[in-house]
Amino acid sequence: MFVKQGTKAADLTNRFNIGQSFRVFVLFAVCALLVVPAPAQQPAQPPAQQSAQQPSQQQKVHQDPNSDLPPGPGRDTFIRVCSKCHSPSNVMANPQNQQGWEDTITKMVGFGATGTDAEFSEILGYLVKNFPAPAATSPAPAATAPTAKH
Repeated sequence: MFVKQGTKAADLTNRFNIGQSFRVFVLFAVCALLVVPAPAQQPAQPPAQQSAQQPSQQQKVHQDPNSDLPPGPGRDTFIRVCSKCHSPSNVMANPQNQQGWEDTITKMVGFGATGTDAEFSEILGYLVKNFPAPAATSPAPAATAPTAKH
């Protein structure tokens, strides 16, 4: 040893060695816990069940995002022009009146949507017909009290 026993330096060295030993022990304990596999959360499925689930998962992955769009004139043009940038679910989630769709199409052209005037007119007709703004609820007529005749 390089440090003389019974000195303050020796006491510090011993403490360091004990602290270092403890740290090494903790390090090995943590590593051992990481190496030992944790029990599975779910029991393993037999291969028959696994293969039965795979097609449904693949179907979800390969499902056409446009399949929910109603058929009609302008659908294919809408898909070709608009789905370059976004999903049809954006349209289905935000129904609008004709002015709203005109404003949206104008905004999309400003963002870089490309098409002819005829294509945008066809898309407008499709959107107005299939994704109209919800009908405004008008207030119920006020109940009128019967008038007394004298």
